Amino acid sequence: MPKMQEETARLRIRSFTLADAEEYFDLESDPELFKFEITTPKTREESDASLMNLLRSDLSPDIQNWREWAIELKTEGKAIGLICMSYHDLRRRMLEVGFRVMKEYQGMGYGSEALRGVIETIFRSTDTHRIFACTDGLNLASQRMMEKAGMKREAHLRENVLIGEDYHDEVIYGVLRREVLMAESIELGEGSAD
Repeated sequence: MPKMQEETARLRIRSFTLADAEEYFDLESDPELFKFEITTPKTREESDASLMNLLRSDLSPDIQNWREWAIELKTEGKAIGLICMSYHDLRRRMLEVGFRVMKEYQGMGYGSEALRGVIETIFRSTDTHRIFACTDGLNLASQRMMEKAGMKREAHLRENVLIGEDYHDEVIYGVLRREVLMAESIELGEGSAD
């Protein structure tokens, strides 16, 4: 798993610290942020324990494969979201990403900016072949965010996820290494002169 230290125009993607305990709890406890999740909001004790596990896993990378990083808004110097990832298939070099942004910071482009920055960093610094993300079929804001970050809709799985007692559709978005690196080389003027 790559170490994540990325800066975008407005954001810093970095490891969580103990100083982020309040913001981490906000991200882990708000029922509105979990309405499309298979997991449920955490209590304060569960959130603190999760943060401690996260800090330990940064020190000992073999503890878990799933990693979470803070999305920090530079102007406020605080975590406003999180981005997480896990190698879904090491042999095929496929990485799954997930994300969450506090309600009061949604709709401002922070999520897609963070996701785009992370995607570019991963493809530049690792040999990852494909990055993908799954979201609820009704979560249109998440789908728009992934599209703005350069991901393409790849699949729509009907009633694939059980949330509470209800089955939900799941939508999968993905992006390939060559798509991102080719776009970067074109932006830098390294494309063909033909």
